[in-house]
Amino acid sequence: MQKRPQDEADVADKSESSQLAEPEKTDKTYAFMDLVEIKAESKKRRKLGRVVYELYNNITPRTCENFLQICKGNKMGLAGKPLCYKGSKIHKVVPRFCVQGGDITNFDGSGGESIYGPTFEDESFDLELQAGVIGMASSGNTNSSQFFIACDAFPHLQSVHVGFGRVVKGFKIFQEISEFDHVDNCPVNKIVIDDCGELPANSAQWNYWESDGQDVYPPYPEDWEPKEEVTSKNWAREVVEAIKIIKDCGNQYISNYDYDTASQKYLKALRYLDW
Repeated sequence: MQKRPQDEADVADKSESSQLAEPEKTDKTYAFMDLVEIKAESKKRRKLGRVVYELYNNITPRTCENFLQICKGNKMGLAGKPLCYKGSKIHKVVPRFCVQGGDITNFDGSGGESIYGPTFEDESFDLELQAGVIGMASSGNTNSSQFFIACDAFPHLQSVHVGFGRVVKGFKIFQEISEFDHVDNCPVNKIVIDDCGELPANSAQWNYWESDGQDVYPPYPEDWEPKEEVTSKNWAREVVEAIKIIKDCGNQYISNYDYDTASQKYLKALRYLDW
């Protein structure tokens, strides 16, 4: 039985959580995940982009440490294997509601494991479950490695699921994923965490933009941070230049007969145009 926000389904009971001292952390730490889509039929991979999380250690230090360490993959699990999100998948999507992943043991939503043992206790419900918040998927004091991203507000689940951070770059990627084709809320195409880890606090080192040819813009314009010298007077010119560069990259892929990538570039250019 899959773990999920409680109004979607029940969750199998887990063993009693272990008790460890709270880790000493700064108020905020940062983590990332690189997401790819793998087509069910062709197995062709499509890069979706990088998601950056801001984790609130001042509210939920143990929960944040659990998530961060599993992103880094440095802790060993009960089976003697590293606990890491890399290679796991997004196993559940609910359009305009949530995206869920993090089953690092069974990879289908039925498992998971924390750095403290099989599960650990709910830490705090202080963080409001608004769109963009990352929370633990559990049924009450059964937190493991599974997490969800809220695509909308969760006021009815405020005292049920522990929120411990938010998506600061790449939220539109999760909104897109929530709308992917699915069967019983399981994506038809695999959505895989291709890489993950910790990031410094300096956003200039987050590398959430693309880097193929001249296209150095993030997948969604909402995440774009233009150069400091850009002003309101030349803003429109900068946007037009970005659209042209993205479109030209698409043309280059067309000339190389890579029609799928070219199509993604044109769709990206349209997102910037509609912004």
